[in-house]
Amino acid sequence: MNLQNVSPSKISLFIGRRGMNLNKQVKFPSWKMFEALKKEGKPSLNLDIGVFRGDEKVQKGGEHQEGDEVRCIITSDSEEMMKFAQHNLAKYHEKFSSRSEGGRKHTFYASLQHDYIPHLIGRRGETIRSLKEEACEYVEDLQEKEKLMKVFPKCNQHTYIGGDFPEDLTEATSAFLKLVNEDENASFIGWPPDDSKEEEFVTITVSSFAKEESFNDFIESFRDAVHEKVGEINTQQRRFEDEGQRFSDEMETALNATY
Repeated sequence: MNLQNVSPSKISLFIGRRGMNLNKQVKFPSWKMFEALKKEGKPSLNLDIGVFRGDEKVQKGGEHQEGDEVRCIITSDSEEMMKFAQHNLAKYHEKFSSRSEGGRKHTFYASLQHDYIPHLIGRRGETIRSLKEEACEYVEDLQEKEKLMKVFPKCNQHTYIGGDFPEDLTEATSAFLKLVNEDENASFIGWPPDDSKEEEFVTITVSSFAKEESFNDFIESFRDAVHEKVGEINTQQRRFEDEGQRFSDEMETALNATY
């Protein structure tokens, strides 16, 4: 069965973690339908989703080409189960397509120590929520503003040294830059990584069903608001660190003094 509304890059999203989406949306409903027939036995059911080039399946991790198709091969030793699975797969495919249509997502990467993430989120998410509300003020369309007010930015640690990329700092930085610069739905807040030092970055992801123009206006305003907040956090933390160092120096002076 062709899944024309699922791009190769969205296969993992369609399948779900450990096949959870396929199980919930296709396998479980199909088993329930089959059990309602009250037939004896337990037929097999297997769903194999992959990218095909003509009649050949593209190896996992291989490069995709124009014309490649995402297909699901359904196998079962029961004709009824085959039909149930085809029905539920088509139903899920349509729902997945409508859910994805118009949905917009953007990921920001900001240089921020992971220990400082709670300061960006705030108590019960108050800080990051206030930045979102500030960005929404620049959206003129009231309906679009209402959609964007429902956005809740997600903040996570991002480690690119010894994580997703090689441990070599120059290679890792180059790979990180390429990852972000080649993704039209990603950008840096402030400055990009520097290959002369290892930095910690935080990811901030926002998604919405707002129209493209409104979402882009929101993204620009939100970027500015977060940039300013990250700067405040870094400045404040540096001041605390300087005060702590001065206090340590004073303690050492006192301990080494002769009275």
